[in-house]
Amino acid sequence: VLEQGIRQAAEWHAEGFELAVALNLSVRNFFDQGLPAFIAQLLARHKLPGEFLVLEITEREVMLDRALARAALSAFRSLGVKISVDDFGTGFSSLSQLQQLPIDEIKVDASFVRGMLVNQQDAVIVRSIIDLGHNLGLEVVAEGAETPEELKALRDLGADRVQGYVISKPLPPEEFTKWLRKLSGREEPEDLAPPPPPPTRLIPRERGPRPSRMAVLQAGAGVESG
Repeated sequence: VLEQGIRQAAEWHAEGFELAVALNLSVRNFFDQGLPAFIAQLLARHKLPGEFLVLEITEREVMLDRALARAALSAFRSLGVKISVDDFGTGFSSLSQLQQLPIDEIKVDASFVRGMLVNQQDAVIVRSIIDLGHNLGLEVVAEGAETPEELKALRDLGADRVQGYVISKPLPPEEFTKWLRKLSGREEPEDLAPPPPPPTRLIPRERGPRPSRMAVLQAGAGVESG
């Protein structure tokens, strides 16, 4: 998964789309002491700057062992990689606790975003997370936005980025690349579109006796592109 994600990010980067790809880690990855070196090798192989890779870990997993998390995340951060805490608001931690960890962003859990327009408590939680995150120098991503109304509300609250179906449903890499090109007003590269078939003309065969099977095959080969 890491190799595929980094390779895809490098392809987008080479095309001029400076997008960061976010990949999820498990708390078990914290015990793999060789993982930072492996990620460094992948970044070097695909010539991708570390800033274009975001490693996500859920809030609950971070809080299981903060000392272990701090050591592992620090090793990743040394590569220039960004660290994101996913599903924030569901793990019973505080931003002051997370401040002790080397993280760059928090992601507001989708359950709060979906309820923020109908539930005042959810709205207060979303607003508080965004404000406190910014006060601690973190970027804040809101997950699960599905309607234009939710998107507008999150913009008004100052969310740095929004993730959800209101922007796009999940797409395979090829379809996502086309979506990006269309969004940016770019034309499809010529080498990606198959060329139209050339006009075909048949060379008429002279009248005469019925040809043999070999003659038919030779006549069939007399199709030219012009």
